[in-house]
Amino acid sequence: MRTTTHFDQSKTTVIIDGVLAEQFMSGDSVRVNRTTAGASVDVGFTGGTTMLAVDPTGTVELDFKGTSATLDIINELWEAQQNGLGRLFDIQLVTSATEMVRCAGCAIQSPGNIATGGNTASARTVIFTTMRIYSE
Repeated sequence: MRTTTHFDQSKTTVIIDGVLAEQFMSGDSVRVNRTTAGASVDVGFTGGTTMLAVDPTGTVELDFKGTSATLDIINELWEAQQNGLGRLFDIQLVTSATEMVRCAGCAIQSPGNIATGGNTASARTVIFTTMRIYSE
């Protein structure tokens, strides 16, 4: 069962590959999607079986303003990844309650679409795939 945790972007510090991420879209949340979480019960003909979550993978979704300087860093990581020079990196989230969420072994799943035309830059949703999500 996939679970999503939402963090208030205005009260969450996000660090991507050691660089502070800036200029998120106002009002959007930082989303951490765990592939599985907790335990679930599967009931069959012979009764129930408890399944424990053992998959630490997932995704992180961030909404940036189209003019965000952080997109330059993301674009560099994406270009390297597309040219066979990519590497895994970490993402850290620190909430206003000083809870830390670490995402280890990240790569870019989608750098977001670039909107053209119009007088204002639109949001770009960047999706990162992560090999391990854990809280401290």
